[in-house]
Amino acid sequence: QGSIEVTSGSAPIVTDSIVRESLNYGVYAQAGAGTDAAPWFDRNQLTSNGRGPLSIGSDDVSTLGADLDMMGNGLDRVFVRGSTVSRTTSAWTNYGIPFYLSAGLTVRGGATLSFEPGTELRFNQNTRMQVSVPSTGTDAGTLVAAGTPEAPVSMVADVNPWNGVFIDDDAGEGTVLRDVRIEGFGSSSNGGLRVDSPAPVAMVEHCLLQSSASGSTGVYANGSAEIQSFENNVIDVQGSSLNLPFRVFHDFLSASNRYESPLRVRSGTAVGTVSWARPISTDGTTQPIRPSGNLTVDDGAFTIAAGTRIEMPLNGQLATIDSQLIVEGTSTDPVFFEPVSGADYWSRIQLRGAGAAGPSRISHAVLVSAGGDPGQGASTSRAGIVVGPNSGSPALVSVTDTMIVDSNGYGMTFADGSHCEGMCTDNTIIGARFSAVRISANFVGRFGAGNALTGNNTTGTLGHEGIWVNGDVIDTSAVWPANGVPYVVQGNVELRQSYPLDPVPVMTVNPGAELRFAAGRRLRVGEGNDGILEAQGT
Repeated sequence: QGSIEVTSGSAPIVTDSIVRESLNYGVYAQAGAGTDAAPWFDRNQLTSNGRGPLSIGSDDVSTLGADLDMMGNGLDRVFVRGSTVSRTTSAWTNYGIPFYLSAGLTVRGGATLSFEPGTELRFNQNTRMQVSVPSTGTDAGTLVAAGTPEAPVSMVADVNPWNGVFIDDDAGEGTVLRDVRIEGFGSSSNGGLRVDSPAPVAMVEHCLLQSSASGSTGVYANGSAEIQSFENNVIDVQGSSLNLPFRVFHDFLSASNRYESPLRVRSGTAVGTVSWARPISTDGTTQPIRPSGNLTVDDGAFTIAAGTRIEMPLNGQLATIDSQLIVEGTSTDPVFFEPVSGADYWSRIQLRGAGAAGPSRISHAVLVSAGGDPGQGASTSRAGIVVGPNSGSPALVSVTDTMIVDSNGYGMTFADGSHCEGMCTDNTIIGARFSAVRISANFVGRFGAGNALTGNNTTGTLGHEGIWVNGDVIDTSAVWPANGVPYVVQGNVELRQSYPLDPVPVMTVNPGAELRFAAGRRLRVGEGNDGILEAQGT
């Protein structure tokens, strides 16, 4: 099959020779032909061979010498048979021609495979570069693909799409892809890079993941995956830049990366700290984040950077439980929440319970078409922002300079002791099907001022023509500002101390404010304990 055929286990010394004009390969090395014990094939020239210079087994490539000239053949490439690399240390030299992997490549058995800068690997259709193999014991492997900006390592399709790089369960610590070009992979859901390793062992930095296949995915990870570093990469695909579980999505989301297509985050719960950077493309525009379903942060904090655009699925929600939500929009770069294309509405931002890190903060956000199914009636749980307790612990939030547009329920609702601490200011709520705000009487004065609340109750439902106020005991001093819409009081309100030694609550109603009471409802001052009402118009 070649001018020289090297049998398995023979490892003859072939040096300083010229192998030329074979009708097939210059050299054909059977599996197991090479050796690590001594240089056996080095300082040779293989040229003018009809098919190619060399065909060799995948586990023997690293036994070749560093000084081989293999140019000027029918196909200038090293034909690599088999797929396993299991030698403890396997370093592949860059000979200036590509390695052709007919069956892909798998690093296993404790091996470490490395490539010199500039090395090119061309993969047959539907094959992949796999790091480790899951097994009942351990079959670890480590990949060190470290190019340079001037001489990147290339892993590309030969003719038809391949299946990309797979960092499997037992990937070894020190696995690195740096300055690597991963190109020409297909539309498999595994993406150009799949990460399954449950330990943060892999570093992926300064890499390009590029595919023109329709529906292609840049990076995919399973639910238990971890990664050590994912920075300064460019993901240029025709489907989703990322397709990742919510738990690890933020580990792959960095301001240093460039994303050329939308990002998909799979529904689920994350515990602890989650921080989303704004996904930016190379032209500086924002790529949207598209959740597949509900996202929940439990016992932690969730920060969303200015300029981020989140396209929610039908009836999807973003929820926190005993956590802090921080939406860091600005006047020039607000954070958008809106339905994904094809969905008419989404559900809500729901804040339940107090976060250990402090009250939630939402600034310069825009919420469009939240509130759930428009065919349903008014409910405390149906609003753009729903604030309530968890296990008796109320949520606190400040909402500033935020727009809630065309909610299918209320704009904002507050339940069971939850409120804004007076920090819901300068917001606009317009187009809600029911009232702009639903809140208990004791917390109306702790909502905030400067809000534009006209243009709601698009259904014309009686009782929703202003701010819906639940009956309550007002035991804390507060000011009820004029908002341009009436306070529609739906239950009895008692203005008094809860206990005789408490400070006397003063309810101040500003000039221009209007209180409307539902039939049979009242405001009673000082029944049993003291209370003071100050309502002085002009």
